[in-house]
Amino acid sequence: MEVEVDAPLTAETQSDEEQAITEPYQNEPIADAEWVANYYEERQEQEDRLEMLRCRFEGHATVESW
Repeated sequence: MEVEVDAPLTAETQSDEEQAITEPYQNEPIADAEWVANYYEERQEQEDRLEMLRCRFEGHATVESW
């Protein structure tokens, strides 16, 4: 039985199209700490709003509390 060894992904193994997409950004960080903090804050706000809307929909929140 033969076992294939996965070769590391290098520029030689990438297609020209893949390389054109990834190459311009290869030296840039994906996200900095400030962006990540803002992202999680916005996600929490969205989740809180969704929970509030679910409570309204299910009748747990009275109309007067809207």
